[in-house]
Amino acid sequence: MEDLFFSHLTISDQHRIQLTALTEEITSYKVAMDNIRELYDISTDEGPEVLYQILKEDPRHHHPAWEHYLEWLQLARSLEITRQRTFRLIEDILGAVQKRPPFNGDTIPHRLRNLAEERYAQFLARTPWVAPDGLELVLIGGERVEIRYPAPEQYSFTWLKPDGSFWRIDTAPGYSGPGDGPSHLHYEDQAPEPDPITHPAALPEENLRAVLDFGIGIVQRH
Repeated sequence: MEDLFFSHLTISDQHRIQLTALTEEITSYKVAMDNIRELYDISTDEGPEVLYQILKEDPRHHHPAWEHYLEWLQLARSLEITRQRTFRLIEDILGAVQKRPPFNGDTIPHRLRNLAEERYAQFLARTPWVAPDGLELVLIGGERVEIRYPAPEQYSFTWLKPDGSFWRIDTAPGYSGPGDGPSHLHYEDQAPEPDPITHPAALPEENLRAVLDFGIGIVQRH
């Protein structure tokens, strides 16, 4: 769990130790429950109600199923408590990561990430994911913004809505047709229109602000 989800993040040693301990605790509870399943040939989609049925059919007080039934109930309760503690720790870790100092890199994606975190933090559901030529923003309402910015005058902004619909702004050098111009606005599969929001001559930060202000404004109006 730690390596899969947090290997790419810089987290404190204390958080790492706590996360490892909780993961091992969860594993130990699940192993103990699996051992009881093996004793009574219980499938993974069945629970302690199978043992309860055995006890109903043979209600002897010294039946070994009594001990295993009570043990299973305690294991299930402890497992759920530990899972909740793990979820709270993960929230703490992600919160600490979002408060980290801005990355000092001067690539366009990192500059845009810093801007998004500084100016639009209240709208972000999680830390922006950064790629060599772009980044992805996930907003609290489920909207996603995929940004590609391989060069100062070449970019695309794709705004994906939770229902699957989208709109996109992009540059297309050499394009000639409807919406002819340095950049274009696309609604779903409709013909491109002139882009009234961004311009290739503007700074990447100015274009990101324009797109986010436009998109968030639409979301807030609806």
